[in-house]
Amino acid sequence: DTLNLRPHTRFVKRKVHRVRILSWLFCFLFSMVMLVDAQTTVDIHAIQIDLPASPYLGQTVTTTGIVIAVLSDGFYIENPSSNFDSNVCTSEGIYVYTPSGVPSIAVLANSVTVTGVVEASNSSSYAGTPIYIASSSTSNVITNSTANALPTAVSSATLTEATAGECSLYSAGSFWQWLPFEGMRVNVPSSSSLMVTQGTGGTTNVSSQTAT
Repeated sequence: DTLNLRPHTRFVKRKVHRVRILSWLFCFLFSMVMLVDAQTTVDIHAIQIDLPASPYLGQTVTTTGIVIAVLSDGFYIENPSSNFDSNVCTSEGIYVYTPSGVPSIAVLANSVTVTGVVEASNSSSYAGTPIYIASSSTSNVITNSTANALPTAVSSATLTEATAGECSLYSAGSFWQWLPFEGMRVNVPSSSSLMVTQGTGGTTNVSSQTAT
């Protein structure tokens, strides 16, 4: 009896050790998945907090927003107004660049979740979008809900307050002073812009618009 029990006892021990190792490995992998998810799911204003740079530059992130405009090679998303942070100097919107084609679910007022790489633009065609999310596949964009209320356009009073010096990182009168509102809906009752053509200058009035 003793000779028969010893190998059996050893087998049980080996089996118990094997179960413990597998259990530990599963817990470790699950913890790593949760950690990665916690590190890469970020709010739009967290991506845009350091314009014209970003603390997430070069990283793959997942973020959510409401589609506010659709272009030929991408679309803009913006946080719902209820999710705005208290810092007027951080943008609540961002451009999603989709070189493989704009997904069919990128429809105005849809709430979408996007996964892509945070990149900085050096192209003149993206002069107004220094930081954007490059999403290489349409499968990286999913719909959360449809027919949402669009975020409230930033008021002219807020624009004036911010561009008059509250956002001290951006000098008043420069192009960069508008960065806090990059990718957002804004309400501009009227404005003047100086344009130079073939060495001559002039001003033009922009009529009331609510747009990005």
